[in-house]
Amino acid sequence: MLSVNDNSKTCNPRNKYFAAGLALSFFVPLVVYLITLAPTLSFEDSAEFAIGGAVLGVNHPSGYPLQTLTCHLFTYFPAGEVAWRINLSSAVAGAAAATFLFLLTWEFLAGVVGDRRLLAAASWAAGGLFAFSRSFWPQAVITEVYALQAALFAATLWCAARCRRGGDVRWFYATAFAAAVAAANHPLSLVATAPLLAYLWFRLRREEGHGAALAVAGSLFLILGLSIYLYLALRASRDPLINWGAPADLSRLLDHVRRREFGTIFWPRYRYLGYHTVELAKFLGLQFGPGVGVLALGGAAWALVRKVRFGGVLAVLALLTGPVTMLTLVGLLTPFQVFEIEVWYLAFFMLAAAFVAGGGAALIGALKWRGAAVAATAALAALPLYPALYNGRFPDRAARSFAFEHGRNLLRTFPYRALLAFPFYGRQGLYVQTYSRAVHLKRPDLVLADPRNTIRSELPSLARAPIYMDDPNGAEEWYFDYRRTLLATTDRRFFYNLKESYAAAWGASLEPYGLHYWARRGGEERPFGGPPWKRYEYNAFAALGRDPPAAGQLYSPTAYRLWADYYLKAAEYAGDRGREIAFRRNLAAAERLAAYDPELGCLLASIYNEYGYPEKAVELYHACLPAMERYRHDALMGRSEYASYLKNLATAYLKMGDISSAQRYFEESVAVNPEQTELAAHLSYEELAEAAALFQRERK
Repeated sequence: MLSVNDNSKTCNPRNKYFAAGLALSFFVPLVVYLITLAPTLSFEDSAEFAIGGAVLGVNHPSGYPLQTLTCHLFTYFPAGEVAWRINLSSAVAGAAAATFLFLLTWEFLAGVVGDRRLLAAASWAAGGLFAFSRSFWPQAVITEVYALQAALFAATLWCAARCRRGGDVRWFYATAFAAAVAAANHPLSLVATAPLLAYLWFRLRREEGHGAALAVAGSLFLILGLSIYLYLALRASRDPLINWGAPADLSRLLDHVRRREFGTIFWPRYRYLGYHTVELAKFLGLQFGPGVGVLALGGAAWALVRKVRFGGVLAVLALLTGPVTMLTLVGLLTPFQVFEIEVWYLAFFMLAAAFVAGGGAALIGALKWRGAAVAATAALAALPLYPALYNGRFPDRAARSFAFEHGRNLLRTFPYRALLAFPFYGRQGLYVQTYSRAVHLKRPDLVLADPRNTIRSELPSLARAPIYMDDPNGAEEWYFDYRRTLLATTDRRFFYNLKESYAAAWGASLEPYGLHYWARRGGEERPFGGPPWKRYEYNAFAALGRDPPAAGQLYSPTAYRLWADYYLKAAEYAGDRGREIAFRRNLAAAERLAAYDPELGCLLASIYNEYGYPEKAVELYHACLPAMERYRHDALMGRSEYASYLKNLATAYLKMGDISSAQRYFEESVAVNPEQTELAAHLSYEELAEAAALFQRERK
């Protein structure tokens, strides 16, 4: 009969069950990750981290120095394309996270589970559940910080559990160092590790009587681990290719580490606290396959009632990494980050996996019939198969495989010695193009320029790019001057990757040209042929599929939005030339995706509005804007973006001749973003009626 008791002597880790479970926890996830590993570059932050790792750069705040160094180490792996090698670093880190969770769960349960087979099965179940969880698995197959962060967090907890079991101060020092290294990878870990260190110190001080010595020695190990952040200053001083924030001095380094650029808590967002609470509960319920995550509540209750060693500590840490972290994130994250908020809860999901395994072991240990206990132990060991099968669709190789191809398509757009400018930070294609230029030496004749100069540019006008722009009006004025200065000081063909209605004010008209816009200056002729649609490759997009997935399957917003962008650009090109059939055909192809992506729907509505279909634009705006309500209360880009959507909706009503509705949405746009002083000054009914009359004459 399997038993539950308080005797840990039978739990000698040097046994075949421990060895088998430990091997399974590392190699099974690693093999699965290798099978589902993204074959090449991914978008957004992942592309940025790939460049940073390849060239030893400085990434966006908080810099993530340990992630950068780890990625660079894997570039020396003697197989595969560079991006694949860097993705491999996440796979290895993900397998390590599952292994350390196995070790943590073994320590957590060793005092109450006497049967070594059951102990090994439960510990493997915890590691396997987390390895194949809905939120973690996709992060372990791309270049991101979260797989390494999970491994470091689990290692910290394991060291703390060893310290708590034996009172050995060496494990306290190991915990301090691991916690500091984890913070050097992502500062959010301090939400849990700082209280954990304080708890261990108080216990050891009471038991050993060496509080001051422990504090001094522990602080030294903390400083040693955090010293990894010095990498940022050292590399920034060498002006690497990617040098976000240029933190070469102490002041900029501290600002970069504490993420000053992303602002502070924005209190109006807390009106959505109830929504995020329900969201967190849903994440937990679905994380390991529907229903399994809820069992963590029972496991935590059992650990607290039975006073399982270290169980109370883990329960408190779960509270800190779940609900308490949520309270912080609601006010801090931008809408782009809120979209992937679940990755910030990975530590919470890790602890939930340990509690699911612990609760299962407790139930099995209570069984009186040995045959039932053996069968239940086998079922517990097989439990990770459930999330492995259910969540296998989330690490979508098709959705992760086309950033590299898309980046090369972007580079194929331009004529010789062109200049491509970006409007904000380093998004919208800058990183995927820079990767091909930096790693594969493609198109060295081009110059890429973003206003913050996060990617080093040889343009003198960007040498004095501001580090921070706190004043919205000052930022808008600087960005306007940035574009105008680039146009005035370059003899290159000038391209811009967004279409802005006031381009004429900085001396150009933006014409669709392939996947970008040509900023055509007055009198400038087009000597470089038509749009390069036939030069593009579509292999990765063909694998993704031209239509959104069937109901219930994974939808990848970046993937399908970029695919829709090909249709949108083709539609704009046709619209500029009066090709009605081609215009409507391409927009209809993009519109199939709008139901999945409200941002895409708003972009599509703006194109309909611009090319003379305001009724269709109004229909799409009203369908998509409710899903973007959270943007209204964002402190950074989201608020102005949401205001621009409202302004476009008002303009569509104006074109239809509905002056009252136009006035309503213009006023709402100003209320959302009061910095629109010029708009606020021209909202009288008479002025709007005059504008509507002009629109009506144009439509006739």
